[in-house]
Amino acid sequence: MAISCHKASNVPSHFRGVRFVVLMFCDMIFLFSRFSEVLQKIVTHLTWQSCGFVAEELLDSGSHFARHRFGCRIFCRLIEFHANHEHTWMLVEEILQEAEDLCCHPFGHHVAQSVLEHGSDQQRDIVAATIDRNPLGYAKNQNASYLVERVLSSCSEYYQESLLSELSSSLEDLALSRY
Repeated sequence: MAISCHKASNVPSHFRGVRFVVLMFCDMIFLFSRFSEVLQKIVTHLTWQSCGFVAEELLDSGSHFARHRFGCRIFCRLIEFHANHEHTWMLVEEILQEAEDLCCHPFGHHVAQSVLEHGSDQQRDIVAATIDRNPLGYAKNQNASYLVERVLSSCSEYYQESLLSELSSSLEDLALSRY
């Protein structure tokens, strides 16, 4: 992950130290869960002006980050608390290019679920359309089965009806599925 240099004036003076630490050790997030917890607190408790650099630093690494054991948690918090901001939007757009893989991934599916819960209508539709292409396959997948439930409970009527139609024609196969 490339660390870019930003003007210190972008961040209030009392947060400059935090920003420096985050930028210097951004790669370490993949090694230490504690650092992940610190970044989650930064994202959930500070304003976008103070924490937006987290999303900015993750651009072009979103795919890897969304599938990481600790990185997916920070990604989820960014979507939950700052979904409407430009850099978070760009991160979500980046990962949705690989929505099929993300939905089935052990950690990535949490990010896809956050998109379904907090993303824009357009972003939700991308995840729902992905699930709609192979509803039985996703319903039988350990990770994606949660997303099928979420689409059925919170997406547009179009996708709900489409999934119900497809899944109801395969009830026996679905009943024999482990998930």
